[in-house]
Parts: sequence; structure tokens; C-alpha cells
Amino acid sequence: MSTALYFQVEVTSTKNYPRLRWWHFARIGLAQDYLLFALLGSVRRDEFPDIELQCQAPKGLPDDVTEASLKEEALTVDDERSEREAFDTCSRKEAEEWVQAGWSRYLDDGEMVTHPEFYSHSWATLEELEQVQQRYLAAGGGSDEPLLGAVIAMMNSLQQTGHLARAIFWFG
Repeated sequence: MSTALYFQVEVTSTKNYPRLRWWHFARIGLAQDYLLFALLGSVRRDEFPDIELQCQAPKGLPDDVTEASLKEEALTVDDERSEREAFDTCSRKEAEEWVQAGWSRYLDDGEMVTHPEFYSHSWATLEELEQVQQRYLAAGGGSDEPLLGAVIAMMNSLQQTGHLARAIFWFG
């Protein structure tokens, strides 16, 4: 079984206090690095029985997550395309069943639906990602070491220019 990590960065200006308005900033393509998965959301933790890992528990999505971030991995609701088994589509009936069961939610006025097979939705602040990076390096690092450092540097740079940034992620 493989696992994919869907990783977005959202940003807001600190000038918007007390009501922050977040916007989707970037989608980051991370490798299938099970050590990083374990540290971020306790996913694939059983792959490391000999290493004591301090993992973040999934927090769910923030209440104000942007629809743009969710749409990065959503399915288009289209009966015709679904019948032809087009990639990233589903039928209206499937979408309705998933939403009713609580596995998905509608986006884009019902034209899209979040993927029902994604799980362990969470998010992290810059400080939390820095802690994950320290734990990641202490446990031996992996293929995403340089990219994780670049994401942290980007988020730090945004913070230094009067913005807040957060990483939104889930697994599928």
C-alpha cells in the first residue's frame, strides 16, 4: 500500500487581524517519504518499529481552510465524464452518497467534491514544521529533507514580511 501526501501552503496578512483571510499560496509536491508522513500525522508509523518517533496528531482542517486548497485534490462531478472513467471525476450519485456519509463535502457550488479516500487532514504552523524538521533529521532524514527545508524557509520569509503561513496537508 502506498500513501500520497497532499501538501498546500496558505498565507494571510497580519494586517487583517482580528479576522484573518487566508489564500492558497502553493502546492508542494513531496515524495512518498514515510518517515515524514509518520512525523506529520502518525501515518505509516508502523514502518519504523525500531525508532521512537514523536509524531503530531492530526488536527483536522482549519475552519477557514481555503476552497482553493481543497480544490487542488478534488473530483469534478460530471456524470458523462465519470461514465467514461475520466481521471479525477465522479458521478453526481457518488458525490451525493459521499457527502451524505460525511466522507466528502461539496466545493464550487456542487461542481466539485473533496476526495472521499483522503484522511488524516491536518495543518501546521511554521514553528510546528520546524519541530517536525528537527525530529526528521534526528531520525535520519529522507528524500524530502531539502524540500522541507525550502518550505520552512519560504514560510519564514513570508512571516518576516508581515504575513502568516500555514501548511495544510492530508494523506490519500
